[in-house]
Amino acid sequence: MRSKLTLALLVANVAMAAAPCTSSAQLLIGPQSQPWGTASGGDGTLYVTDTGHDCVRVFSSSGALLRTLGSTGSGTGQLRGPTGITIGEDGLVYVADTGNNRIQSFDTSGNFLGTVYAGLALNAPHGLAMSGPFLYVADTNNHRVLALELWDGGIGSLPLPAGGFGSGDGQFAFPTGLAITPDGSLVVADTGNDRLVLYGTTQATFGTTGSALGQLRAPTGVAVDLSGNVYVVDQGNNRVQAFTQTGALVGVVGTGQLSAPSGIAWDRSSLTVAVADSGNDRVQSFATFPADLTPVSAVPPASLGLNQSFTVPVTVRNNGPATTYFSSVRGSLSLSSSQFNWNMIYCSGYVTVAPGTEQVVNMTCRTDYAMTPGSYYLGIRTYTRDGLADSTPANDILVVGPISIAP
Repeated sequence: MRSKLTLALLVANVAMAAAPCTSSAQLLIGPQSQPWGTASGGDGTLYVTDTGHDCVRVFSSSGALLRTLGSTGSGTGQLRGPTGITIGEDGLVYVADTGNNRIQSFDTSGNFLGTVYAGLALNAPHGLAMSGPFLYVADTNNHRVLALELWDGGIGSLPLPAGGFGSGDGQFAFPTGLAITPDGSLVVADTGNDRLVLYGTTQATFGTTGSALGQLRAPTGVAVDLSGNVYVVDQGNNRVQAFTQTGALVGVVGTGQLSAPSGIAWDRSSLTVAVADSGNDRVQSFATFPADLTPVSAVPPASLGLNQSFTVPVTVRNNGPATTYFSSVRGSLSLSSSQFNWNMIYCSGYVTVAPGTEQVVNMTCRTDYAMTPGSYYLGIRTYTRDGLADSTPANDILVVGPISIAP
């Protein structure tokens, strides 16, 4: 009942607060704005649905307003109470025009392009996410999630349930937020059931009702970083919680700083999450939770020849707090045990490690035919995925050897 009331009040406030969308805004959005959705442009820009003023505002990384999209109304290119927003792989901006029960698309300059699947019987759509040619829509008041194919990508959509109101498998209660994981799975914030549901390569359901750590009350927006950690706006508890894809709690941000938060976006350029702090009419950014990888041990061969392939098993530990997916482990050979050219890589491997656990990765390696014969050391270094910061980079390197390399 609490989740249903929250959504009903949101729609009512949108109608009361509607006003022309002007360009005289800063990142502190302003009275009655009710920012709901956020999306990262990938270049530091931030797109925010200004629900109270029926538009989308685009900000620079420093918080300066760059432009606005849309205006109040129900005509083409106009919006009424927009909520969810995503920037597709095609570079276009898709907006959940919630009050008009439709999805509209714009280019990044703000030009209206069209209505997606015009005539589709949506009822208060909220969250949006895109993967390949498919735009996923949280059709909130119809208690379902839709996959809309925008072009022929030659692939199938994720296996989504038919939906319908309820708390059983394949059912939803006012789903709102959506996000895509690095392996292509879809995360759904099943708001009325106080849970998260994952579909695709990863299949999971987690979350129980409550205010303790790891529990949820009316989760709304969701975002996923490139390591696969899931950030959920725990609206009823005025906080953001981060989980692994199996439901283990990673950490909490925003406690005591948020009021009725809604949407969230992960920004790769700053390694932060941007949260629509709706009750405070502003957007706040918080640092994300990195993994802390350490190469613990390795067993290299005692001797090698030139231009020879070999394998080195490396034990990697994740000290937490976050899970890391497909992290890189690389090796460099040097005649010195203290100086390595990390641009000269002789070994590589990938590993997924949960917090507090260890995994063995077999690095594939090859010596160079032009190497000077001698006694070499193997430097092994861990890298979290796609440039994500490691919380303690000082423990990322392990040196083993010596290894005799002869002609």
